[in-house]
Amino acid sequence: MNGLYNTLIVVVRYFGGSLLGVNGLINAYKNAASDAIAKTGMTERFVEDRFRALFPTEELNTVMRVLKETGAGITQTNYETHYEIDFFLRKSATNLLEEKMSLLYKVKLEKIQENNPGIHN
Repeated sequence: MNGLYNTLIVVVRYFGGSLLGVNGLINAYKNAASDAIAKTGMTERFVEDRFRALFPTEELNTVMRVLKETGAGITQTNYETHYEIDFFLRKSATNLLEEKMSLLYKVKLEKIQENNPGIHN
C-alpha cells in the first residue's frame, strides 16, 4: 500500500462490537490507514551512523571533499590543535566513507555511539 515498508499505523476502535463483521473491520482499518496517510503525507527518512573525524589542518580540503561525496551532514566542528568534525551519514554510505577515509593516513575516524540513533530526512 503506497509503496511503504517497515511502517506502523495504529488504528483505534472506539466501539467494541462486531456489527461490521470480519471483512467489514478489515476494510474499516484499511480505509482508516489510507485516510491517515493521505491527510498527513509521507516523509522519507534514513537510518544513519554518526562519526567524528580528527585530523591536522592540511587534510581539511580532502576530508571535506570525502564528506561531500558521501552525502554526510556536519553537526559540529572544532579546531584547537587539530580539526574535529562530527557528522552523520546514511548507513548505506558508511562502507564508502570508511574506504575513502582509510586512504587518508592522517585522519582518525571514530564512530559515535548515541542513545538515540540519528534519523534525518
